[in-house]
Amino acid sequence: MATSTRRFDVPVRPLRSAVARALRDLGATRISWTPDGSHVTATIHWSLFNRGELLTIKITKRGKVTVNSRLGDVLQHFWFTCGAPEAIKNYQNCENFFDALEDCLDERAQASRRSVVRT
Repeated sequence: MATSTRRFDVPVRPLRSAVARALRDLGATRISWTPDGSHVTATIHWSLFNRGELLTIKITKRGKVTVNSRLGDVLQHFWFTCGAPEAIKNYQNCENFFDALEDCLDERAQASRRSVVRT
């Protein structure tokens, strides 16, 4: 299991939208949000040999995003029992999610700048 946290200077609603888009961009399935939108879980499929990794994401009103990654497949866990490969894969999942999230936030910022009409 791996956990990573970053803070973004973005209002919570656009941040939640960017999280949802980042998950879609990563090909996530089984996406499930809590009613208040503060937590989301999703399953990601990185390759044929590495299926069923579970991401749990917490979003605070102050822009803090915490991602937890763990292997969700029993067979997968069997292949990674020595610990280090599992830790590395989970860390990569967290980093890949944050890369995708930052890309979505960058696109949002660029679109916002384009929509400003200069006189």
